[in-house]
Amino acid sequence: GGGGGGGAATGGPPEGFLVYQEAVETSRVFLRDTTAVSIEALLLFGGEISVNHSAATVSVSVGGGAGDAKGAGKMDFPAAPEVGVLFKLLRRELDRALRVAAADPGAEQ
Repeated sequence: GGGGGGGAATGGPPEGFLVYQEAVETSRVFLRDTTAVSIEALLLFGGEISVNHSAATVSVSVGGGAGDAKGAGKMDFPAAPEVGVLFKLLRRELDRALRVAAADPGAEQ
């Protein structure tokens, strides 16, 4: 899940987005296990990254986790295409490093 950024005056995170693990609906919707994250963190640790060169936007897929088919979608951020490509490359290297570390946790990286 996730949501848009807010400001300190609105009671939301100072910048970035609020992500959550679970939404529970009773008389109202309550979010559990919430964390404020930056756009950069969403790009590095979120879903698949895509770059729209002509519109100068970078997108990351969000939601759609187990049991959350209705929440699947994407978030678009204005950015130069070069920035989007750089984040895709950084993400590829980060994913590779995490796979190696998970395969052999005792090895020095």
